[in-house]
Amino acid sequence: CHLANISYRTGRKLNFDPATETFPGDAEANRQLSRKYRPPFVVPEKV
Repeated sequence: CHLANISYRTGRKLNFDPATETFPGDAEANRQLSRKYRPPFVVPEKV
């Protein structure tokens, strides 16, 4: 669902690489995969 929202917001078809969990060569779409959190809230790199 989240990936479909990114495609809708960018207005184009996107190619997602599940191995790297990114959109290769698409910085705009990759920026939408996560968000910046306000301190002191952080999301750990590895859970």
